[in-house]
Amino acid sequence: MQCRVLMKRNHAVVVSFVDAGKLKGRIIPEIEMRGKKAGEQVEIEYAALERGIEYGLDFELLTGDITISAANITQALRSHGIWTQEDLQSKAQEATAAIASLVGLVHGRIVKDVRNALGG
Repeated sequence: MQCRVLMKRNHAVVVSFVDAGKLKGRIIPEIEMRGKKAGEQVEIEYAALERGIEYGLDFELLTGDITISAANITQALRSHGIWTQEDLQSKAQEATAAIASLVGLVHGRIVKDVRNALGG
């Protein structure tokens, strides 16, 4: 299976791969891929990946669905000076900043949900 080396530490390697349409991570013994460096692609037997230890949080399980309401979008755009179609088309930087502020809300929600689920 085609994998990407994420990092090497001691005698273990963390790799990412796509399985059933989902990006997954595994910690596997370094011996499975000597000489490869972070960022490189490598072919690894699926059986070796199955024997590995799962890597990463299951954000899908920990956070559930997060939605941004139409009211949130309206407030973000207006707070950045986007009130009309003309504003939306002519003020690209402000519109991008408004959208980025919504991403900040989502990030905060993810951090809160993970902290609540795992403690800390």
